[in-house]
Amino acid sequence: MSTAIVAGGGIAGLLSAKLLARQFDEVLLVERDAHCGGLLGSISNDGGIAFDHGAHILSDTGLEEIDSLLYDDLSEEKWHTFRVLRAGNWFAGAMNRSSPFPDARRVGQNALRTGLAEIATASMAQHEVPPSTLAEALERRFGPTLASLIAGPVVRKQLGVDPGQLHPLTPFSIRRIICADADDTRRLKQDPRFSEPLAFASYEEGVGSTRHRYPRTGGIGQWVDGFVDGLRRDGVEIACGRTIDAVAHGAGKITSITLDDGRAVPCSMLTWTLPPAMLLRVAGIPFEGRPPQPRPIGLFHLVFDVPFQDPNYHVTCYDEPLHTFRVTLYPNLRGELLQAPYNCTVEVIGDTHTDFEALLVQVVQELKLMGIVSSSATLLTSMVSVVPTGFPATTHSFMDSSAKQTELAENHLHNALLVGRARCPPFFTTDVLVDVFNAIKAFAHA
Repeated sequence: MSTAIVAGGGIAGLLSAKLLARQFDEVLLVERDAHCGGLLGSISNDGGIAFDHGAHILSDTGLEEIDSLLYDDLSEEKWHTFRVLRAGNWFAGAMNRSSPFPDARRVGQNALRTGLAEIATASMAQHEVPPSTLAEALERRFGPTLASLIAGPVVRKQLGVDPGQLHPLTPFSIRRIICADADDTRRLKQDPRFSEPLAFASYEEGVGSTRHRYPRTGGIGQWVDGFVDGLRRDGVEIACGRTIDAVAHGAGKITSITLDDGRAVPCSMLTWTLPPAMLLRVAGIPFEGRPPQPRPIGLFHLVFDVPFQDPNYHVTCYDEPLHTFRVTLYPNLRGELLQAPYNCTVEVIGDTHTDFEALLVQVVQELKLMGIVSSSATLLTSMVSVVPTGFPATTHSFMDSSAKQTELAENHLHNALLVGRARCPPFFTTDVLVDVFNAIKAFAHA
């Protein structure tokens, strides 16, 4: 009897369990929380209005086998499907409702001209040595001027660390910058020096074939519930509210795991989607490295009495002085801009000392300042929740220790497969899903 264990019930663990159910007699998925899904989940207020834990949308990966496993059961009747990710941004005290990328024209024409010249020069330079820090990577992409005035401050707001202290592979919230109107941008992007760092003036341009989905009622967590039900029909055992306390191993292979309730389970293969240090700890393997400094995220779940004044699904605030980082506008995601409830979630990135509850009034004021909410709108209900550990500050020590811990685990435990959060990179959901699929496929043929 072959048994696969999956540690972690986020989207990486859910896909892992689905794939492993085809290969093993038994599959056990272990999730610490009361529900699977991780950040791909929802909660409801006292009035039954749903809010998500983050700005999450279900998107195609581009691999038909993955997409069919994840999304084939979703009907057009119940799911709003779209190809354009409508997103705006607030930058340098102004709103742009046509693009998620900051407009470099807001920093002044002199800086913009200098920046464009630097981009052209940087793209022509031959870089035999890869960048050593994120700051260097940003300068090579955007030039020193625009990296300093735009990209650097955005990174500091998101991660709380100067780019000079971060690993060059650190993902950041802007990959491109707007530098001109629509016609001039099209001309500039024909030049290979500007095709990557420059964004189209509108999100309507450059749209690919990727489909995105969001439920017409409720929150994204209902997809998790449906997928978990499907796993159970496939024979997968879901153990929520449980953790793995010990991993027994010998001769380079895991033989069993023990849950926190004392239950021992034979293990033919372990798929680990959590930080690698956690696996090393429960396996009793000595290792070095410290956990990253946490950056908690406050989620402000708000309901207003009137429709939002912004048509986008998400709005990102890049200005450092404002608390708001990202806003999710649920009526727009549902495809029902003018239909109540008028609910949104505002993400605020704080630190270990942030009192998020005390920021509620300021957050509402910022929504009105940015024109997302009418100045005369009334806040009907509010609910504040906190994600204790948001995105890690990917310093060199964090990235290096994570890589070493992953390698150490794989060297000691040959039937353990580390995917998702256990590896760094990938970071983004689509990349994680493709990595899980390819890793399990390769493991099966090894």
